[in-house]
Amino acid sequence: MAEKVSQQGYTHFNSENTNTETATTGSMPSQDHPSRPRRRSRTRVVLFIVGLIIAHVIMIVVLDMTIFKVRTPKYRFDSVGLTDVSTNSSTTLSSFHMKLNAEVAIKNKNFGPYKYYDCYLTIYYRGRSVGEVMVKEAKVKTLSTKKLTISVNVTYSESAVSGKSNLKNDISSGALIMSSKSEMRGQVKVLKIIPKDRQPKMQCTMSISLAEKVVKDLKCD
Repeated sequence: MAEKVSQQGYTHFNSENTNTETATTGSMPSQDHPSRPRRRSRTRVVLFIVGLIIAHVIMIVVLDMTIFKVRTPKYRFDSVGLTDVSTNSSTTLSSFHMKLNAEVAIKNKNFGPYKYYDCYLTIYYRGRSVGEVMVKEAKVKTLSTKKLTISVNVTYSESAVSGKSNLKNDISSGALIMSSKSEMRGQVKVLKIIPKDRQPKMQCTMSISLAEKVVKDLKCD
């Protein structure tokens, strides 16, 4: 009899234990389901931040290559005309005198004005300075070209006593080769805020036709 009671009690305890475990196990929430939306949300935030950074980098590169890129303005002769042309090629002295009337162009391709200071434009014949004129300071507007009209007297003489006068030979050939050089100093202000120094240079060559009294083969670098 005692055996039966003991067995029943054991069976009852075992049954309660099993029920408690089952209830406990059944009541435990799943750990996987709540974490999945959080992971997706974090992934979206990370992707958004990365996309934003890439967009900013692309925008900075584009602006740096266009608006914020500072180019050196172009500075050159557009055209050159002649007046008061006279030459002399005697046995003792060779010389020439003329006035060059030129149109100078300063082309500014920047997103900001270019202000330059006084500078000199020099005319050369066979490496010798034969005329000079001042280009006065001014401002070139954003994305525009400023044109100036200048006149410079050009004079040179050379003794022909030695019989080796290059000038006499050039006058006899009917053409004088000349060049011009000048360097500007100034600043480009991008969006009228950021100043950047730029020094455009002019270097041109030309052929003076003495018979026709015109400038030919005008070339600027």
